[in-house]
Parts: sequence; C-alpha cells; structure tokens
Amino acid sequence: MTHLSLHLPGHQPGYNAGNVYPDQIRDLIEGSMTALMAFVSYNAQNEHSRQFLCYEFPQHFVYIRKIVWQKRQKRTAVGRIYSASPFLRGRYYLHLLLTVVQGATSFENLRTVDGVVKHRHSVYDTLFGMTQVLLLLLVSWKVLEVCRNV
Repeated sequence: MTHLSLHLPGHQPGYNAGNVYPDQIRDLIEGSMTALMAFVSYNAQNEHSRQFLCYEFPQHFVYIRKIVWQKRQKRTAVGRIYSASPFLRGRYYLHLLLTVVQGATSFENLRTVDGVVKHRHSVYDTLFGMTQVLLLLLVSWKVLEVCRNV
C-alpha cells in the first residue's frame, strides 16, 4: 500500500535535524519533494500518465522516496490518500478534488474551472455548493428508487 501525502501548496512537511539555521529552513521546505508534489510534477511532464486519478497512480507507477515517480515494472500496489476532516477546509477540498480530477498537472490545474483559475476560497465555496447539490440529488434518487419499489 502506498500512502500519498495530502497538503496544500507550500505546506508540505519539512524536517529539521536540529542543526539548521532559521534562514535555511525555507530552502529545506522548498527543496522537499512529497509523493503528491512528485505526482503533479510527473503528470506535468508526461502526458501518458494523466489518465489516472491520484489514488490509482501507485498501481502503475512506483514512488522513489523524495525524488520522483517511475513506471512500475513488477507487481502492483494500492494507493491511499490520507484523509482530512471537513474542518480542515483546504485539505478536505483538496482531497475531494484529487479523487475526481484525472492527471492533475499543478495545484492551479486542480483549481481551474472552464479554463479560469479560481481563487482558493471561491473553489472551496463552489465545491461546498456542489457537494450540497450532489447530496440533494443522491437523496432524491434514493427516494425515487424507494418509490419505484413500493
């Protein structure tokens, strides 16, 4: 099982061994490469990989820790994206987007609707509204299904 990190742009984890000066911390964070960042980067460079959702990616590619994804040669793996509570709005909506948007080439690409890059907050509000509509449709469909069976 391959766990895929879930973080907003610029909020990836960075590790300090204790002997790093504060002015070097920014370089450490900017130089770190998470599985999510490598996924987006790989998709930006390789068009053939854009057919997969984030959690499907490990079935076809293997992550070389802190470096890059490479095409899988043997066996397959199951991908799992870390979950996020709806109270963590940004991470939660990012999680939702990663489960439905194929071949994300950047974080901005995830926020693009009809060719227009939306501001983060408007995307979150849009997603919240879309989620509400989808839930209403699902409930309506379930009610219709129950009525047909009566």
